[in-house]
Amino acid sequence: MLQDTAYTAPASRRVGGLALMTDEVGRVLLVRPTYNTNEGGTREDRFYQLPGGSAQPGETDWDACRREVWEETGLWIIPGGLLVKDYMPATTTAAEGYNFVYDCGKLTPRQIAEIRLPEAAPGEQPELDAFILIPREDLAHHTEPYQQRRIEAALAARTARMTVNLYAGTPFRRAA
Repeated sequence: MLQDTAYTAPASRRVGGLALMTDEVGRVLLVRPTYNTNEGGTREDRFYQLPGGSAQPGETDWDACRREVWEETGLWIIPGGLLVKDYMPATTTAAEGYNFVYDCGKLTPRQIAEIRLPEAAPGEQPELDAFILIPREDLAHHTEPYQQRRIEAALAARTARMTVNLYAGTPFRRAA
């Protein structure tokens, strides 16, 4: 009989905690990593994404969200309700995993003014080089398609006060 779970050698999966934060008029806070340039692309061609990142060993996705937002923006936030659970299949550069998007509220003008991107260590490239507050209708111009779908799903889930399951940014549909 085959065992479906290898308890002594579990599969490797990424777990990420991401933050949906908006301003008073509903623009979404996004950060721009320096490591996701398209092949042949320039610095200005890089895409933005939600603040947050991977959980460290022994860290929950909720704690990873809080820690990563602090590291990436200098903002101390308390993640609220879970908006999105997005399964991401493995790629040539990343293991399969889940990204959990939390409602981290509406930023005040003071919080926005206090945003500070992390500084790079001497001789190294910074992890992030920009942040923006962007209206929903401009997401397609600044994010990868799966990121756009994830952010739009998170905004809709926030309004509906629910959690949405996604597969690479696409809503999960149950078979009939």
